[in-house]
Amino acid sequence: MFKKVLIAEDHEMTNFSVQRTLTGLGIANDTRNYVYYCDHALMRIQKGLQENAPYELLITDLSFIDDGTQQKISKGSELIKVAKQLQPDLKILVFSMEHRAEIANSLIKELNIDAFVPKGRKDAQDLKLAIETIYQDKKYLSSHLKRSGEERKDYHFTDFDKIILQLL
Repeated sequence: MFKKVLIAEDHEMTNFSVQRTLTGLGIANDTRNYVYYCDHALMRIQKGLQENAPYELLITDLSFIDDGTQQKISKGSELIKVAKQLQPDLKILVFSMEHRAEIANSLIKELNIDAFVPKGRKDAQDLKLAIETIYQDKKYLSSHLKRSGEERKDYHFTDFDKIILQLL
């Protein structure tokens, strides 16, 4: 399992929940860190690289509340871009209130994230499954994401189509 994990999350209770999930996976307290700001996450990643002890997994939110603290980077997507430039092999799991599959798919394609888990019901189990999956070098996209009608490839039948189907 991952030996060094960084959590970038600005909500304290969510931080605790993620840490509890990591404990359940056997990831020790002393091998993980958490920060509330993207800039602090980047400093931790840089420090890990300088000390030849890089992080293996970054769990980040996409949006961070502006509390007045001066930040160069204030969005999770910006953090992901810079983190991947610094450490291309860093596994990245997005844990966000965003529930749209289109957003998750674009992050996988454009920023090469490894997993996307929306916050909500059963998110702890989903998070655990995501971490186990990406540890095996596979991508993970939560089944709890809402898909648009176009993405689901819903079929819309005309009245004529329905008549033909009834006759069959």
